[in-house]
Amino acid sequence: MRKFQKLSELRIDLIKSLGIGLCSPIATIVFMTAVDRSYLRDKMDLEGFLAALFLLICGLKCISKVYTIAESFDLLNERGDDDKSI
Repeated sequence: MRKFQKLSELRIDLIKSLGIGLCSPIATIVFMTAVDRSYLRDKMDLEGFLAALFLLICGLKCISKVYTIAESFDLLNERGDDDKSI
């Protein structure tokens, strides 16, 4: 059970890092627009913005999956604790 717990923690960390990484292109666009008002108009095209938006959606999906895994992992631990008390 200890190995399964460690593997689940590593899987959660990996998917969380992937999700944050996928959210970074849209964060860069927002930051560059805040610094340089003409960034979207001069240097950013629609295809690049849509690609960044798609990556943002994938990143949010990964982060959502992390919460689902963590929730199921906590339920598994609670069930295991109940078995030990019997």
